[in-house]
Amino acid sequence: MKPWNLTTGATRLELALEGLRKTRHATIELWNDAARRHLEEDYLLSLEPRMHRALDGIHRLQEILSKAQRECGEPNEI
Repeated sequence: MKPWNLTTGATRLELALEGLRKTRHATIELWNDAARRHLEEDYLLSLEPRMHRALDGIHRLQEILSKAQRECGEPNEI
């Protein structure tokens, strides 16, 4: 049995990021004041690139862990 499953968590993060992106775009026309611009500039604009870097790291780590498990002689449990 695999003691970790990073793929499920990464998928949930990707779906959450997509949901945030869609909600953000849907509200731009309805909410266009200084508070929205502040939220966007201070939080949302930097969030997406950081999430992409984190997801890239998660995917690379999953590959490394899977390779290590195969090399340790447990290929049927991947």
